[in-house]
Amino acid sequence: MLRALFERCLDPARLDAWFETSAEAQYTRRLLFSSLFELMTQVVLRQKPSVR
Repeated sequence: MLRALFERCLDPARLDAWFETSAEAQYTRRLLFSSLFELMTQVVLRQKPSVR
C-alpha cells in the first residue's frame, strides 16, 4: 500500500521538478533525482537487497 502511495504522489516528473526548484548547489549530470529516489525506495522496502 505504501508503494502505491509513493507511485501516485511522487511520480518521477514531479520529483525532478521539485529537485530543480529546491536544489542550490546540486546538479543533475547522469542520474536523475527520481531515479535515485526509486532505487532507494526499492532498497528500503526490501524489494532489492542492496543498492548494488
